[in-house]
Amino acid sequence: MSSGDTFDIYSAWMRRSNGDMHAFLEALAVRLEQSLPGMVQVQRKRDGLFAKTQHVSSISLQLGNFQFVLQKEPAGIKTSRTKVVRGVTLKSDDLSLADWLTAVDAELKTAAADAEKSHSVLREFLVGE
Repeated sequence: MSSGDTFDIYSAWMRRSNGDMHAFLEALAVRLEQSLPGMVQVQRKRDGLFAKTQHVSSISLQLGNFQFVLQKEPAGIKTSRTKVVRGVTLKSDDLSLADWLTAVDAELKTAAADAEKSHSVLREFLVGE
């Protein structure tokens, strides 16, 4: 395989992954907006001056003491996690997309477990079990 063929293969892969990334970001944004109303902010930008179509430009998610931000940039996706306590930023980390998704998943599991515990305590109090 010549270097020209390799370049063509890599170029085709980059075009394909870029197209898939738009679909992935839109699906992720819709799923987060529907399942976590009030906790997610999605910004969309028009594809052109007169275009009716839009694409996701950023997703911001507040979970516990963490603010998760995903931004679509010309060079790719930039993701970060910032720990905020009482309005003070303590630590900010840039993460890979895979690590960002893993961290969001872990925080969602923690929040769900906390909500389940609160529900159980409230039910015991109200029902007297």
